[in-house]
Amino acid sequence: MDAHNNTISAYLSNARCEYDMGVYQCKEKNIHNAVQQIRELEIRITCSPRPPPFSPPISTIYRRRNSSAVLTFTVVAFPSPIDTAYVWSKQIDGEWAIPHNNSRFRILILKDSLQTTLLISQLQIGDFTNYSVRAYNNFGSTEQTFVIRANEQPSLPQQLLVGDAFVTESSIAVRWIPGFDGGEDQWFVIGYKKAADVTWTYINVSSTDTQLSIGDLVAGTKYEVKMYAENIFGKSDDTTVLSVTTQSVFSDNGSSPSVGAAVGGAVGGTLVAVILAVLWNYRKAFKRKPGEGAHYDDLFNRQADVPSANTSYEYEAYRVGAKQTNQYETLAETFIMNIRSPGGKHDYSVMNRVNQVTETDRAIVNQESAYVNLSFSET
Repeated sequence: MDAHNNTISAYLSNARCEYDMGVYQCKEKNIHNAVQQIRELEIRITCSPRPPPFSPPISTIYRRRNSSAVLTFTVVAFPSPIDTAYVWSKQIDGEWAIPHNNSRFRILILKDSLQTTLLISQLQIGDFTNYSVRAYNNFGSTEQTFVIRANEQPSLPQQLLVGDAFVTESSIAVRWIPGFDGGEDQWFVIGYKKAADVTWTYINVSSTDTQLSIGDLVAGTKYEVKMYAENIFGKSDDTTVLSVTTQSVFSDNGSSPSVGAAVGGAVGGTLVAVILAVLWNYRKAFKRKPGEGAHYDDLFNRQADVPSANTSYEYEAYRVGAKQTNQYETLAETFIMNIRSPGGKHDYSVMNRVNQVTETDRAIVNQESAYVNLSFSET
């Protein structure tokens, strides 16, 4: 700075508008001045728009859904950009689109045209994205980017389902559509349990997965399935609980064990009843009626004074079991005669009566094993 003939001069080298443009003051006073003299000088430097170095914009803001967001951009430029020299853009699915003033979006520009503001109310999921603003004047332009990020728990996963094609005897597969991640990486938690149980088993799944196969399940058992999403801010609500039953195990002939057991029990019960009825008829046929003489009394009695024979007979005990098909079994009725001779000596005569079981009867016996032990005696 030089002083000469009451003139003061100041020099600035490499002057830049964002640093050197502004108002300068010159102050002077001597013994003759009662009041200090001040002179102001505004220096303008032509330049393209640019952000001020001492107050940079806040480029990332965090909000929740249904709240409001304010994006502000201040520039230093000469001449100032005109109103139409500010252009805001919003990134939608990778493409940039210009938002227009409406009930939720408002673009404001201050009177000196060095600041612009984008107001967004009632933030929706699609509003959590990137934004940019470009400012122009006669010497160039500048651009600033912003991002609005959510800071909340993720949204509920959508359309949780279990298709019939994904159900086997020991596993089920579930599918879903991810919801909003809340602004941070999310993961999924799938819970399942037997319908009769209280405790849930949980499996964590990464955000890149949209389906899961749950294995080691019990055949023919009803299960319940639910899920939720989670991130660093918290977790979503649980989905509606789904109920699904694993497939039952079928036997070779296509019937389940329970059905086979029921059929087998019915056949076995019928077979036992049939055998009992047949043996009862045989007993009636050979049982002596009251008042009748024994068929074999005095068979060898050729003397009038020989006492009446003491005759006894009984059915032999039988065991009817499952045999190979097309084999026959003999049912024998054994009659044991106890005949007392005139000399007091006991003679015994054994007579067998044989009945053949037909192939049809044998086939019925083969269907189910049954054991019958019947004994009848008469003296």
